[in-house]
Amino acid sequence: MEDTDRKSAIARRAYYKGAITKQKAKLQQENLNLASAEMLKLKEAKLIKIYARALALESSNVRDNTVKDREVNMRAGSTLQVSQAKTTHVAVDASCNFCGKSEHKVFNCPKFTLASYKERIAFVNSKQLCKICLNSHKNKCKYHFKCQICKLGHNTLIHNSEQVPSQHQSSGPQRKATNNHSEETVALLSGTNNCGQVLLPTAKVELVSRGGSKIIVKALLDSASQSSFITSKLAKQLGKPLVPNKTGVIGIANTSKTISQAITTEVYSCAYPYKVTVNCLVTDAITAKLPQCGFSLADLNIPNNIKLADDTCNDPSEIDILLGADIFFQTLLPQSEELTRHHRDAAQPRLVHTQFGYILAGNLPEFSHGNSAVSLFCRDCKTDLNSTMKQFWQSESVPQEFTEHESEKVQCEEHFQKTVKLENKQFEVSIPLKVPIYDINNYIGDSLSLALKRFLNLEKKLHNDPSLFKEYKSFIDEYIDLGHASSVDISQYDLNKDPIYFIPHHAVLKPDAVSTKLRVVMDAGMKGSNKMSLNDLMLTGPVIQADMFDILLRFRVHKYFFLCDIRRMYRNILITPEQRSLQNILWRDSPQEPISCLQLQTVSYGLRSSSFLATRCLYELAIRYKDEFPLGSKAILQSSYVDDIVQSHNDLDTIINIKRQLIDLLSLGSFNLHKWCANNSAILSDIPTEKQQHSDELEF
Repeated sequence: MEDTDRKSAIARRAYYKGAITKQKAKLQQENLNLASAEMLKLKEAKLIKIYARALALESSNVRDNTVKDREVNMRAGSTLQVSQAKTTHVAVDASCNFCGKSEHKVFNCPKFTLASYKERIAFVNSKQLCKICLNSHKNKCKYHFKCQICKLGHNTLIHNSEQVPSQHQSSGPQRKATNNHSEETVALLSGTNNCGQVLLPTAKVELVSRGGSKIIVKALLDSASQSSFITSKLAKQLGKPLVPNKTGVIGIANTSKTISQAITTEVYSCAYPYKVTVNCLVTDAITAKLPQCGFSLADLNIPNNIKLADDTCNDPSEIDILLGADIFFQTLLPQSEELTRHHRDAAQPRLVHTQFGYILAGNLPEFSHGNSAVSLFCRDCKTDLNSTMKQFWQSESVPQEFTEHESEKVQCEEHFQKTVKLENKQFEVSIPLKVPIYDINNYIGDSLSLALKRFLNLEKKLHNDPSLFKEYKSFIDEYIDLGHASSVDISQYDLNKDPIYFIPHHAVLKPDAVSTKLRVVMDAGMKGSNKMSLNDLMLTGPVIQADMFDILLRFRVHKYFFLCDIRRMYRNILITPEQRSLQNILWRDSPQEPISCLQLQTVSYGLRSSSFLATRCLYELAIRYKDEFPLGSKAILQSSYVDDIVQSHNDLDTIINIKRQLIDLLSLGSFNLHKWCANNSAILSDIPTEKQQHSDELEF
């Protein structure tokens, strides 16, 4: 009876979890002696170690692809506390030691990533972190990561990117034997350009878009691929939904790439009544044009009754879809005896019967392609004239506007009217988004890593050209000094939840310009990790201003004229504070400094809606004050094109009055005019000289 009561009391008091507590309860119930208790401690320690490793592996995360560390960082520094009481607890510290936040670790910390090399290496040394996995552990690191830049045994995040290698310094053991040869050879005349002699199997297939239209493309049949692929261009034409599908693709020489989206579509044969459903991974490009060199089908011994799966297999063409081994072997049909006799010639390619028709693949005969010398001049032009003219007009064509339905233009206009503010002589506008701002992060994904990579490449370019760096830095400094950008602590952002977008930037040079020779342009078209950009989620808006042809016609018919330019028109318009987190750029004055996050406060070049917002503010100003400034309002509505105003009139006093009203009207929106030019000095009599532009600097 006493034994029963004692066991019941133990069962009521015990609170055990997992494998550790079960083992301990079992030993206690068996009333083991002191030796068994010692064994219990050893088993507890072993189980705790296994459990801690499982927790660390479960909470580990793979670094972003753009940094390309491929780190499966284990949180080995987790603290384990085992109480002396009967209940055993295991606690894991998953917070970041650098910024103190709990939702990420050091190797995923944006503040640590943007810190300077000296700050990062000093932190790693002070915390005695492993230089491979960036965690804290006593024993040798079990991981063998290498720096993706220098290939040495440390984490890429602590690579000394500030160290500039000498031009004569060898970058690795592979160059020791090539001291007498340069890496690149420049020649005015090469030897021969040998085209490949192996023809890969292709077939013309038919796909049906979401709207029901038929699309015929060329497919590559690859019996050595475990997956099928489709180009993003073709996937967009199909209009079918893309499914998230993060897949690693390994190619020749163990090269790898991660593809994050897939699409399911039906592929139809153009030769037989056959269709197959294919799940394709979406990639920007599959391969080069195939075949690499054209040839004549007449040079091949192809029977007349054979229907080729690709009747243009001899012409180099784009490959829009690749069908993998699972599809390839499904499409094979029995081969005829006639073809078996035909294949006795080893120099001829093989014909294989498939559901898509007969595919042609294998060796090409020597006479079907020749060796062509590559020269700086052309004696016999064999390029197709139609193709050449098409490329010419494509390169010279004016960039097309973003396609937008009429309803979206109306929606954009309504959004502007509801959100625009004019306070203290300054406009504040809201970016017209297609989706709610709180959902931006779900559409775009990570943009910091890609923007950081773009910035580091820009930084190298700038420091290789000191004069360009000086102008670029001056532009950024002016941006900050005028209050058009402000520095923010990146640790204030929750990159996983907050609507955040980092915009890469680059320089646009105009050496012949009189005033602004360099302009920094933002690239809001950069796609994040989810293959969406900020521009993709933004409305373009309708065209507000008059057509340039009409403006020039009105300008040319009168006797007196003046021209002027609105200084910093875009940057005089504020963006509503709730949306400024969508306009972040990276910058630092020196590679030795940490990278700063600058939040742009105004309308910026490179955003899809910027042109509409800026010109719509001018239109709004003219409408609001048309009764007070009728001549100035009319000049804005009829004679302005983007930030340029060209005005003419037959009466000198009238055009002077137009100028004065225009200055007063635009000042109500903090718009200042400069670069004044006129054909009569009386028009510019009250304009300061520094704001005038001489006529010899203009071209009419």
